[in-house]
Amino acid sequence: MFNCLETMCDVIFDLTILAQRPIKWKIQMAEEEQEEVYVIEKIVDKKLTKEGKVKYFLKWKDYPESDNTWEMAEDLDCDDLIRAFEENWAVEQEAKKKAGEPTESLETGVSDEERKSYI
Repeated sequence: MFNCLETMCDVIFDLTILAQRPIKWKIQMAEEEQEEVYVIEKIVDKKLTKEGKVKYFLKWKDYPESDNTWEMAEDLDCDDLIRAFEENWAVEQEAKKKAGEPTESLETGVSDEERKSYI
């Protein structure tokens, strides 16, 4: 296959180096691609934007309530949390109707003053 031992050693050595380089590169890429992950503890409220899109007011896990934020529904990946929030919200609205209390169009749980401070 090879004409001399020296050439074979060079090839083996070179292949060893080449084999290590992609591994190091993959590790560096993995470190560069890492993003901080934020976990939603619960959905506190919702509202419609002027364009008719839904935004949710989120409580982030391990963060104080002062760090709660409004996020577009389309940017979230928490279908189970959204479904649970929507079901609970619908039940609350139905209970208010039966009790003769005014219902809310889209907002729940957050006072008007607090809501305005986050918009």
